[in-house]
Formats: sequence, structure tokens, C-alpha cells
Amino acid sequence: MAANGDQEPPKLQRVFWAVTEGATATALLAAGGTRALYALQSVSIVAALPFTVILCYVCLALWRACAMEEGDINPYGPDFKLGVLDALLVPTPKLIIQFFFNILIAPYTISKAAARLSGSSILWYLVPSSLLFIAWPVFLLSSLAIQGLIYVGWICYIGFVCMCTGVRIAARAKYGIGGTAPEDLLSCLLCYAGVAVQVDDLLFGDGPAPLFTSNKGQKELNNVKRNEGAV
Repeated sequence: MAANGDQEPPKLQRVFWAVTEGATATALLAAGGTRALYALQSVSIVAALPFTVILCYVCLALWRACAMEEGDINPYGPDFKLGVLDALLVPTPKLIIQFFFNILIAPYTISKAAARLSGSSILWYLVPSSLLFIAWPVFLLSSLAIQGLIYVGWICYIGFVCMCTGVRIAARAKYGIGGTAPEDLLSCLLCYAGVAVQVDDLLFGDGPAPLFTSNKGQKELNNVKRNEGAV
């Protein structure tokens, strides 16, 4: 990875990684004492956890690229105007405020969107989503006193995430936005506040936006259509 796929990386780079990895393992074994191997295993698991999440997104991205190549997904179709992480990557004062508010009030935003999509009362969604959302930190904190409650807390969070996922799937289906359920689930699992802002903007804003709205994008789209016609 560090050599960008080069099968014969520079010798200096090889030496750097060999020394770094060896020094890290030596330090962990020396500091761990009789439980040195347990310390080494724990660090390996913790270091691998972020890559597990990244690999999930890589697998979905690879699937999406193949689907676009086969024509199963239209890359020039409608899309969300806001990305899940836009509040962090391209922040504006309004977007930042909405994002941080939804860290706390996401159940209301998601329930409002669900009520709009289904045409039913918001209470049918607000009550269960709020209970799950509030129970999550309550059980996590209670686990400090009662062993095992931490698992109940995370189960409540997964339940809330599933509700968010269902709303995002329904919103995509309403506007014909491409995507998959695993993408929705991962987005809600890792950044529910961003999903709440995104869905709220879609349903209560100006609706979806085409992927290419600029003149340059329109030219690219015309070129693709012209090439397909030639084939």
C-alpha cells in the first residue's frame, strides 16, 4: 500500500518498514512482561479495526464501479445534494449547526422524514426511535455499575440505525437515487447525524440534484451518450 502497488519498492522504504515494525513489536514484548503476547495481540486487533471499516467501503465502491460499468446503475442520475460528511468536509455555518444539532435530535429528524414518506403520524416513528436513541447512552453508562449492559446499549443503537437505514432507503426509492441497502446501513452506522441532515434536505428542501449540473459535467454526459450511440 505504501508503495502504490509497486512490486519492487525502494530499498529505503523496505528498511523503514522493517525497522518500524520490528521496533514496535520489540517495545510491546518488552513492556508486556509475562503477558507480552496478549498486549501484541490487542494492539494488532485495535490497529486492524479501522481498516475493517475501510474495507467495507472499498467492497461497496468496487461493486458500484462494476455495476456502473455494466449499466445497472446510472452514474448521471439524480443524487443527494448533500453528502453524509459534507458538514465536516465542506462546512458552512448552517450545515455545521444542523449536523451538531442532529447528534442530539436525530430521532426527531428521522421520524419527521419517515412520516413524510409514509403519510402517517410522526409519533409512530418518534416514540420508538427516541426510546432506542436514549437507551443507548443510558445502558452504556449503566454498564459501569452492572456488567453486561453495554451489549444492551449497542443493541439499542443498532435498532436506531436500522430505523435510519429504512428511512434512507425509502427516500432514495422515492426520488430514484441509486444506492444499496449496505451503503445506507454503513452510512447510518458511522454517521447518523449526517444521514439525518441529508435526508431532511432531500425531503424538505428542493429535492435531489443531478450528479452533473455544471457545463463541464453536461459535456461529459453528452460525450458518453455520443460514444454509446456510435457503438
